Amino acid sequence: MLIPNCLFRVGGAAVLLSNKSCDRRRAKYKLLHVVRTHRGADDKAFRCVYQEQDDAGKTGVSLSKDLMAIAGDALKTNITTLGPLVLPISEQLLFFATLVGRKLLNMKIKPYIPDFKLAFEHFCIHAGGRAVIDELEKNLQLSKEHVEASRMTLHRFGNTSSSSIWYELAYTEAKGRMRKGHRVWQIAFGSGFKCNSAVWQALRNVKPSPKSPWLDCIDGYPVAIPCMKKFSGKERKEKGNERIGNSISMLVTVFEVFWVMVNSQKLLCSALGPGPRGSPAVLSTVPPSLRLQETPRFQSLFR
Repeated sequence: MLIPNCLFRVGGAAVLLSNKSCDRRRAKYKLLHVVRTHRGADDKAFRCVYQEQDDAGKTGVSLSKDLMAIAGDALKTNITTLGPLVLPISEQLLFFATLVGRKLLNMKIKPYIPDFKLAFEHFCIHAGGRAVIDELEKNLQLSKEHVEASRMTLHRFGNTSSSSIWYELAYTEAKGRMRKGHRVWQIAFGSGFKCNSAVWQALRNVKPSPKSPWLDCIDGYPVAIPCMKKFSGKERKEKGNERIGNSISMLVTVFEVFWVMVNSQKLLCSALGPGPRGSPAVLSTVPPSLRLQETPRFQSLFR
């Protein structure tokens, strides 16, 4: 349980909602749509993220190996439900035409992925990890700017689970990017298993909050985050061979150092003993590869 506990960080957010028309002049956003996908009826989905005790009696969050598959299925259902509510008619027609071609006409064409960038100006993606953001960026064909708030939130606050979407909204506000009429898509995951979406529309140009969690560091963001390179099977094999070669090389170096240490006293005594040429004559009998001053690996080891 200690490992899953290290994946999460404590975070929280609170939002004040009102359905009174008189509060409209004070409100920053208007809630347009809420789509909730709950898979609790499925036992695998219900227990894929589950709080329990391990064999040592430590309470923590247990993550099932089926988590990614269940999350992907819930996300697909949620997006399919949300699409008709927010996408332009042109995107819906393209999606429907592709679906008919694949299912009824057996056409070998790729499924059409609607362009959600036409429906939203800002995206707040559950910052549950780098892989979550990467996959949504890839599958929804988002730009680096669209996922900037999610990546920077993960960098600054870690995995705060579903509350991360509010840190991301605060990031957008702190950058001064929220304008009147802009639409925001918040999408988050939770145990159960749940996938929820909320669509907001800004009622005015939103200024940075004086109590924003980004107040003391927003000028330093965004920061550059190194990319993780994925190796193919052949590359992994080559890397493994390289590590083995390095290990063998180090082993040889250690042996050379050990040989020099063991024989140094004998060499020193022989060098100081009687002889026509003294120490140079004795040192010349040492194999060249084992001479201290001519061993590159030994020199690099202590450089």
